[in-house]
Amino acid sequence: MKYYFFTLISLTLIARCGIINAQNSADSSSYNKFTKDFLFVPIVIKSPETKWGLGYASSYFFKIKKEDTLTRTSNIESIGLITMRKQLIFMLGANLFSPNEKYIFRIRNTFSRFPDKFWGIGDNTPKSNLESYAFDQFFSNPQLLRKIFSKVYVGIIWELQIVYNMHYQKNKLFDNTVIRGKDGGISSGLGILLAWDTRNNAFSPDKGAFVQFSMLKFSPLILSEYQFTNTVIDIRKYISLRRKQVLAFQAYGSFATGAVPYRYLASHGGSDNMRGYYAGRYRDNSQIYIQAEYRIPIWKRIGMVVFAGIGDISNRVLIYRFQPIKYTLGSGLRIALKPKEKLNLRLDFGIGHQSFASYVTVTEAF
Repeated sequence: MKYYFFTLISLTLIARCGIINAQNSADSSSYNKFTKDFLFVPIVIKSPETKWGLGYASSYFFKIKKEDTLTRTSNIESIGLITMRKQLIFMLGANLFSPNEKYIFRIRNTFSRFPDKFWGIGDNTPKSNLESYAFDQFFSNPQLLRKIFSKVYVGIIWELQIVYNMHYQKNKLFDNTVIRGKDGGISSGLGILLAWDTRNNAFSPDKGAFVQFSMLKFSPLILSEYQFTNTVIDIRKYISLRRKQVLAFQAYGSFATGAVPYRYLASHGGSDNMRGYYAGRYRDNSQIYIQAEYRIPIWKRIGMVVFAGIGDISNRVLIYRFQPIKYTLGSGLRIALKPKEKLNLRLDFGIGHQSFASYVTVTEAF
């Protein structure tokens, strides 16, 4: 845990010094404008899973129409990380809002080379099953939405996942389990997207709601090696309280049917859902969870949160046993890297059923 506090303090000092230096040493108004809208944060981490790691997080904020005060801020962002265990992650993405938010375009392109962990498939796999495997993966999901009336959008989405260089132990659990995509492959899906979005900020809302429904069909007709359907429902609500405190809620469901490859199975845990579990501790076709977070400002750029959640996975869409009960409880600190845009550095510690985990990342969980 001490390494994460080291990271938090280091990043705070770097971010703060960078802002001060940019303000004090700029030679021109254009340079001032660039440094005001551009954020670059070095990242140093250490954990039992990664050993030492070094990377960065950056984001450029802008308005497509500068004088438009009603449209949310667009951004282009990038994250890179490399660790002593030869784990590599690189992400390049964007959130673009046209004037009056008539159109919204989002995209995430991610490349990862990551040794991972496997406990089996299902909702009650024992800890003793643990074994390692590794893979390379490229993922992209461009989305284009069109406003049809106030705050309601309809759009199209394409998802492409390419998994290759799979490595696992022969004659062990992963090798002997019946798994589609055990040796990688291409998943390509097209679908529809419906959204209702009244949030006042894309990074850390303090009021409004977000409801999104998507359904993608993966088919050989669009070069997919696997034929399946994936449906996702994401519901979020943000309630502003006195003294800038916020209550945030999320209900989420992911339901896959058909010949679902391993890397597209619902994954329980991680930095965004059911914090406290290793990402992928439980995997299966479908997943549901509900989580809540109470966000509290403390002093200047520093805040804290407490959170809780409950969820489960299943191989069937509407049948969940909750055996064992998969819960999460935790708390965290926040440091505002970009106060105007509410972009925060996030340090969370979560506890689940026979599990705990720490996270250092940028932007809120939901």
